[in-house]
Amino acid sequence: MVLNSRLIEIVHWLSAAGIVCVLIALAALFYSSDHDVEVKRYWHPYVMTCLTLAFLGIALAAGCPPSALTFIVPGAVLISLSNVRNLRFCDCGTPMYRRNWPVKHDPGSCARCKRGCS
Repeated sequence: MVLNSRLIEIVHWLSAAGIVCVLIALAALFYSSDHDVEVKRYWHPYVMTCLTLAFLGIALAAGCPPSALTFIVPGAVLISLSNVRNLRFCDCGTPMYRRNWPVKHDPGSCARCKRGCS
């Protein structure tokens, strides 16, 4: 009986991991595709929120103790907010990152079209 419940638990883990892998693959396709740049600019915060929630869901499902969650949750939220703040899309759709995060500055010219981003 214990083996059967352990097998069911493993199947649940694999299905949850599969769902997260599908979310990550969809996000990668979203960023690598040549969609309209306005679509990327609009959906980027929502994609990051979904990926952060998926990460936190795995941490909760893994049975992290509450003391670990006090560091994991703020860390994941800060990383997500930093990514949303520092990622800009060039007019051609290429993602460009600001490297010096405390100071707002122009990330430079695009590698693809050699223009600046907005």
